[in-house]
Amino acid sequence: MPDFWPRLKDQDTLGASVLQFLILTAARPGEARDARWNEIDLKAKLWTIPDDRMKGGKTHKVPLTNEVVKLLKSLPRMNEYVFPSPRAGKPISDVAVSKVPKALGRDVTAHGFRATFRTWAQEHTSYAEEVPELALARVNSDLTGTAYARGELIDKRRIQRAMCCRARGPGLLMSHQTLHRRWQ
Repeated sequence: MPDFWPRLKDQDTLGASVLQFLILTAARPGEARDARWNEIDLKAKLWTIPDDRMKGGKTHKVPLTNEVVKLLKSLPRMNEYVFPSPRAGKPISDVAVSKVPKALGRDVTAHGFRATFRTWAQEHTSYAEEVPELALARVNSDLTGTAYARGELIDKRRIQRAMCCRARGPGLLMSHQTLHRRWQ
């Protein structure tokens, strides 16, 4: 999908902005759509998602790359939501985001880009498995490991995200159907 990213960036819709944001942050679609300005610290380049909005019920800190900061600065601040719905007081709908790849001729889901990121991290970086797992805010089922591994690895995750942004060239943004075929 080497042509996908430039075509996505050329889209002038809020749905396309959400998709860019979730690809660049490896966030779940609902977390991205529901992002609020008071969660984002542009100076510190950090997005702090509160525990009540996280699947695992634990606050999650997302390091923001320069590209994400640039995207956020380009957005108007209309209300508390970074990606507001035309209906007052609500975030953009999942339909508005899910139709963007379809409009670009790709049969992919927004959530599938998380699998793309994880595969890229595994194949193209030498970071320990914990770094991309923390980036994805996956719940660790190993209670002992969770008790001792309390670090958030923000700096390593920021570097890894920046590497991913730079490497987004030909072949990186695969559909999750392509990834599934590779694993069969």
